[in-house]
Amino acid sequence: GGQEDSNPCGLLIRSPNAQASGQMMGRDLWIPRPSAVSPIELSMFEFTGLLLGIALRGNNPLPLRLPSLVWRPLVGQATTFRDLELVDAYTCQSLRRLSAIDEPSVLDNGEVISGVRREEFGNVVA
Repeated sequence: GGQEDSNPCGLLIRSPNAQASGQMMGRDLWIPRPSAVSPIELSMFEFTGLLLGIALRGNNPLPLRLPSLVWRPLVGQATTFRDLELVDAYTCQSLRRLSAIDEPSVLDNGEVISGVRREEFGNVVA
């Protein structure tokens, strides 16, 4: 409860780590809601960015808990696998398991998988 848990305009959602059970880092972080793509929502993001910029220039930063996965690209820095892990540890765990497949595997339906090609997902890499 409280103001830190509210999101009146609906642009942000809690990180997947916050929604998961267990002891995970980044449970207090907010990420942009992926479905917020309408023209009005994009304008609201732009306005939020202007407010953040004004607040920073005035040395009065807003208490907005954005993960490095969000702010690093905004300041021209590359993201890392660790940045993704702070937001979504379960996805990172799955990616690690997929990247560890190096022998042919057989699925329940009998289909043979002969390996997984490593791909970059955006600029987040292991």
